[in-house]
Amino acid sequence: MDKKKENRLKNKTRKLSIIEGSFYSVHEGFGIRYITPFALVIGKNNPYTNAFIGILNSLPTLIGDLSQLYTYNFINGHGRKKLIASSIILQSLMWFGIILSGLLFFIFNYGSTFSLITLTIFCIFLYVFGSFIGPAWVSLMKDIVTVKRGDYFGRRNRIVGILVLVSSLIAGIILDYFETLNIFTGFLILFSFAFIFRFISGTL
Repeated sequence: MDKKKENRLKNKTRKLSIIEGSFYSVHEGFGIRYITPFALVIGKNNPYTNAFIGILNSLPTLIGDLSQLYTYNFINGHGRKKLIASSIILQSLMWFGIILSGLLFFIFNYGSTFSLITLTIFCIFLYVFGSFIGPAWVSLMKDIVTVKRGDYFGRRNRIVGILVLVSSLIAGIILDYFETLNIFTGFLILFSFAFIFRFISGTL
């Protein structure tokens, strides 16, 4: 590959990374940041709610971090870009499971304990698929961003941070509106947006 074509591809990937990060921001602002409030609503009258919240805030992250130990084995067999795209799409699909945990409680009248267990299981997979791509993404970006890394990642992080804040505020407004109508509908809207934006980011 000639140098000019290589530089064009790298420039395109750098731009796509910012777009992908922007989509992830909405995924986090609408989805990840509202998993704990969702669990609190489901477990409102459950004596084990605090235990479930503790598990939700620790176990998925721990298992997700441990999953990174096996990332390089998959990189060698499948390549970085394919691994990243596949993991992102799988992560987005976990929102269907999280929505299912709400359906079990709000629609099908299963007990809150069963629904919280279901929520915890799908949250673990949500974090595993998200964390699994970490080393592959870092490795790829080191090859793509070879100069002025501080400027590039500083700009990317500012965009991501602003979008996370804005999307979180919008999500809060949506939940506030549906609180007196049907709170599950509010969470359904939020998590549907989280799925859509995360799925799109995996197809870029």
